[in-house]
Parts: sequence; structure tokens; C-alpha cells
Amino acid sequence: MGYVFYDTETTGVETSFDQILQFGAIYTDDDLNEVERLDLRCQLLPNVVPHPKALIITGVGPETFLNEELPSHYEMVETIRSKLIEWSPSLILGYNSIDFDEVLVRQALYKTLHDPYLTNTLGNLRADVLSLVRAANSLAPGVLEVPLNEKGRPTFKLDQLAPANGFEHTNAHEALSDVEATIFMARKIKESLPHIWESTKQTASRQLATEMITETPCFVQSVTYFGTPYNYVMTFAGNNPKIPYQVTGFDLDNNPEYYLDADVDGLIDAITKQPKAIRKIRSNASPVILAADDILEFFETTAESLETYKERAGALVGNHAFQSRVGDALARISDDAAEGREESPYIEEQIYSGFLTPQDKARLVEFRKSDWESRLTIVNSLADPRYKELGIRVIYCERPEILEEVDRNRMDNWVKQHIFNPDPKVPWTTLNKARLELEAISKMASSEQQVFLNSISDFYGNLEGKWSKL
Repeated sequence: MGYVFYDTETTGVETSFDQILQFGAIYTDDDLNEVERLDLRCQLLPNVVPHPKALIITGVGPETFLNEELPSHYEMVETIRSKLIEWSPSLILGYNSIDFDEVLVRQALYKTLHDPYLTNTLGNLRADVLSLVRAANSLAPGVLEVPLNEKGRPTFKLDQLAPANGFEHTNAHEALSDVEATIFMARKIKESLPHIWESTKQTASRQLATEMITETPCFVQSVTYFGTPYNYVMTFAGNNPKIPYQVTGFDLDNNPEYYLDADVDGLIDAITKQPKAIRKIRSNASPVILAADDILEFFETTAESLETYKERAGALVGNHAFQSRVGDALARISDDAAEGREESPYIEEQIYSGFLTPQDKARLVEFRKSDWESRLTIVNSLADPRYKELGIRVIYCERPEILEEVDRNRMDNWVKQHIFNPDPKVPWTTLNKARLELEAISKMASSEQQVFLNSISDFYGNLEGKWSKL
């Protein structure tokens, strides 16, 4: 199995509503030697207002994302999908990818009528190099050079971390350069801390992570909350029967005797109240988990000895009655959280609101094989209202002339609602929000930066002029 390292540059950080402008990926062999690379850019979608901060960070300006020689967003996603399928099965990694880049890729696939779960199907696995870097620094301090920010705290920003460890990161926030930096840091961990690198493969899918958690009597989960690292020594405590990816570990810094006979209400307190004796683990988010016996050096600095942790774990291993009550507690918590929760009115946020029927799946396979006129007929035949609307949007962006006038007008209004929406609480960047941010940034910009900011301001003005006339 090879590796796919990738990165995205985007119009902003609202993963359900922003879009990918650049996608870079490098496929490597098992020794992290490059085999092939992919570098794609695309045009801006009509309904997306780029956030000025995103454009400043990436240096991508209107002259790039308005370039009509670039592929459309749909065409770029088609190429990404084809290449990821060609490289499958692989272990797919990025830097802060699980919570950001992968969500954007999944959204892009969803919005272009493809299977959104490409990174964890076809035998693919996934992991996040940022999580590994943080774990490596926490469990084996000193192996990596970690720079400090202006507040004197460790910073794991790739554009600072990679150079501190010897990488010449001259084009930071350019997708392929960031991919190269990510591979560099991955190789550093692979060579210096092979046990942490190998742990990636043991938790790179929900199934594998669940097996690791349930079958390892004493394990350590390395996590970071709000910039602070924590290493919890745990044993399996139970899983949510209603949410397959929600597994728990009992924190062995606590004595399990106080919890063995606890009822469901008591276990809910143990899960939800500080200090937590039982901790949720997202098995589908590639958690960093290592068997306690594989990191003996870590236990030289802990308050309790490894023998004490193992003794405490022994009281819970195989205790199915306790694990069942924990499962009941988790189910109660998730039911209470779901009660009264309303589905988002935005299709972008309905990606997890159900799976396609086999009939609709077959229709979308035909969609990809057909010409645009036939695609319109296929879209109109879809039973799932989400995908029917997404299909109309795709056709509007790619071949608006084949839509009925009523649909073109409706799509025009959809674009204008995104650009000019007066509600400051809508979960995307509107033109007004973008201009306010740009104004604040401009007050602190240098004269050199102001040239770029002026090009963004001109773009916003042209955008307003174009759509206010329709």
C-alpha cells in the first residue's frame, strides 16, 4: 500500500460553503519515495465570495481564480476523483487534514454528485500528520525541533515547523510545497520514532481503531486540546450502540473501583463532568493510540507506574456488564443532544442526512458517462432532493444554456442570495462580510500588501456590479 499526501488551498475556512481553489498531492511508495504528483487549480464558483484572509495567506488573487483557461470546479473535482481512485488503496494523509482538507474534499465530491466517502472506501485509510507531530513532541520531547510563537508557546504551524527541522519551505501555503513539507515531517517521524509512525496504520480506519482500542488492555491516547497536549492512559470502557464511531476509554489515572457498580446516571457524570473518568474517542478520526508496552519511556515521567495502570485495567478488561452500562450512558447522552436538533436548511450541511438509494446511485453513474443534455434528464429523475438540487447547480455552473429559463432565474437568485445576503449570521462569507474584513486588514497593511488588497477590492466591486444588475 502506498501513501497519498495532499493539501488544499481554499477560499476560506467554512468547510461546508467555501471551495477548493488548488489541490496538490504526491503519491509515494511505502518508503515515502515519490512516485507521482498532481497539481490542480480551478476557477471560482459563482456563488462563492473568497474571504480576504484566505487570499492573503495563499497569495491567490483574482487574476488566478478568474482565469478562464483553468478548469472549472467540476472538472477539477473529476480529475481529483479519478486520480484518487487510480491510487487506491492508499493511506491518505495531510497536515490538519482530518478536520479541514478532508472535509473540503468530501464536500467537493458531494456537490459534484460523486461518492463523498472516497478517502475511507476502496480500501483507503487516512491519517493526519499534524496529530502525529503533536504526539511525537508530547511522548518523545526533543526529537523534533518545535519553534515557539510570540507568546512563548510551541507552534505546530507547518510553515514554521518544517523549516525548524531542516526543510526549505520557500513557498509556504502553496499546495504542493505544503505537501512536500508534510512528507518531510512524516519522514522525520518515520525515521526517528518508528513506533509512532507505525501506530498510524493501526488506527487509520474506524474498524482498525476500534479493534486497537477494544483489544489492547492498556493503551495511551495522545491528543491536543486548545494547544495543550494530553496523554491519557486508558483501557476500553464501552461503545455507543447508536453511533458506531463513538468508543470510550476509562482513564486509568482514576481508580476503577469507584465506578464498577455505578448506574447509568453515575456513568453519564463520569463521561460529561470534570474530571472525566471516561473519555470519548472518535474511532473514525484516526486517533493517535499506542499500546502502553510500546512506549515504556513515557511511563518514566507519569505519576503512576505502568504496573499500577495495568492492575487497574485488569478490573475492566472483559467486564461486559460495565461496558454495556457505559454504552447505555453514551446512548442517553447522544439522544439528549439530538432531541430538538433541527436539520440545517442548507443542502451543503445535509451531506450526512441519509444515503442514496441504489436507483439514484445507478443514475449518477450514468450521469458521469452522459453528455450534458442527457445529464439534465438524469438529474430531473433523481429521487433524492439534495442531489437533484446539487445537480441543477452543477449544470448551471457548467452549461447554463440548457436549463429552462425558470431554473436559470432560480439559480441566479441563489447566487445573489449567497453574495448579498444581509444576515450576518449566515454560515458563509457574503460580500458585506468580506468587505468589512478587507477594510480592517487594509488599516494595518504595508504599501506593498496594499497593491494585492486593492486587486481584491476591485474584484469585490466587479462582483457587486455584475450581480446587482441581474
